[in-house]
Amino acid sequence: MASGVNYLMTVTDILLNEGGTLTIGAKTTFQQGGYWALFDNFKLEYLGGITLSDQALALTYRIVEANSLLTLRMQQTAIDALNAAITQAQQAATAQPLVEADVNTAKNSLDLALSTANTSIQAYAKLLKTINHAKTILGFLDKETEIVTLQNAIDVANGHYNNLGLTLTQLSAASSVLTTTTRNVGKKIYVPTWMMGNVNDPSNNWSIERSKQSKNWILFWEPGFGDDPGGAVDECLALAEKAFAFYTDSLKFITRGSSKTDTYKMIIRYRYSTEWEATGSGVDNTIGLLTLTNWAMTSRGGQTVAHE
Repeated sequence: MASGVNYLMTVTDILLNEGGTLTIGAKTTFQQGGYWALFDNFKLEYLGGITLSDQALALTYRIVEANSLLTLRMQQTAIDALNAAITQAQQAATAQPLVEADVNTAKNSLDLALSTANTSIQAYAKLLKTINHAKTILGFLDKETEIVTLQNAIDVANGHYNNLGLTLTQLSAASSVLTTTTRNVGKKIYVPTWMMGNVNDPSNNWSIERSKQSKNWILFWEPGFGDDPGGAVDECLALAEKAFAFYTDSLKFITRGSSKTDTYKMIIRYRYSTEWEATGSGVDNTIGLLTLTNWAMTSRGGQTVAHE
């Protein structure tokens, strides 16, 4: 057990907006079968109020944050607003003497510009994610007509991505159009809603937003993993593809051209749990579906995945 004195830390220059939330805790990105960590007895000590100089210093940190956002793709209107707010904040934070009203006004302007910029950045990031997903699916296609259709849609979406003059509505529409085109080519995703709910709802436990596909499989992970569950997903999909090829081409369990796997991808559900779970079966006489936790997914050199 680690001693608490090893985890004492001081964080300075924190300035929250009125009604804001400060989150404290511990997080690790390390993943390994059977790995766990436990922290408790968190204590937060408040050391007192802030001066006008403290406010100006906090504003300079916001300026640094704003400048870092300017390296990311966003609408031109958001860029212009952010640059203007940065200039205003720099003048207020370096004025001699400092003027409280100017510092507060500059902070509010910069907060608004940052919010606008982040919304714009997220819109372009969503479109880029959609484009990259479409490119992945493109690599799985065999029919020339589908390849041409999807490639054309990708080219159009790339044009939108490179256009900084679009509105948020136009960016959202570009993502939606490409998503629809991508879903209409290649193997389909059959979702047993009685087991998985509405996968098109990001708040659902199993969501297409938290999934990754290979040629014959789609893997969904639970929200606890966040947006990126790590390399275990790629390893699992690679192993699943290897198993699919062996069962199809060597063991002849599946006959290509006369199987429902010609139409539908099979599903892997990746549970966010430290317990052991490894189950697999046919579902609705249509697809195969297996459910795994990290412990099972990474065990026995992949034998558990192949078995299920």
